[in-house]
Amino acid sequence: MEGCINGTDTVAFQVKTQRTIGDPYEWVTMITHGREGGSSAMQKTTAWTCAIVADAVAKRIYWEPGTHPMEDVGANEIAFQYILDKLDEFGIYFQYE
Repeated sequence: MEGCINGTDTVAFQVKTQRTIGDPYEWVTMITHGREGGSSAMQKTTAWTCAIVADAVAKRIYWEPGTHPMEDVGANEIAFQYILDKLDEFGIYFQYE
């Protein structure tokens, strides 16, 4: 818990996915680190993603009425790339293998 409070934690996430049905599976790995005296990795991966999606909706990059899981947002290639680009600005990057 101390690491999260001081912003020195790390979040790693790995998922096996397909771009579309029938495509070969690929592993996607996301790693981000908290900063000493700054935002924790958990803050960055939850709050920042939420804020970026809200920004995408406000800019009409993703605009579908109703409530949607992130899988729906990610299925929109323009919104997906926008989210990845913005996360990268905050030091959150994804590696495709």
